[in-house]
Amino acid sequence: MANICFFTSEKTFPEAPCSCYGTHCMPPKRQEHTSHLGSPAIEDYLEQIHNLIAGKGYARVVDIAQNLDISQASVTNMIQKLDAEGFVVYERYRGVVLTE
Repeated sequence: MANICFFTSEKTFPEAPCSCYGTHCMPPKRQEHTSHLGSPAIEDYLEQIHNLIAGKGYARVVDIAQNLDISQASVTNMIQKLDAEGFVVYERYRGVVLTE
């Protein structure tokens, strides 16, 4: 696996260190989703969706909004973002399901 030299930005390999002789080399950064999955708000939404599906068999925007005590419009905006990121599948008037 290749590393990236912090100092020279060269791609390096264990058998061929960079020009700084590996003193500044570090593993490459992980690719992450554009959203902040670790953010408490997103975790709250995903947890609420999971709990609703486990308890009722389905999750609707109105139920999520009521449980989180926020407006349906705010929930819809976040659900659409989560859908775009691939965390959920959202169909208007149908509800929300979590992806695998």
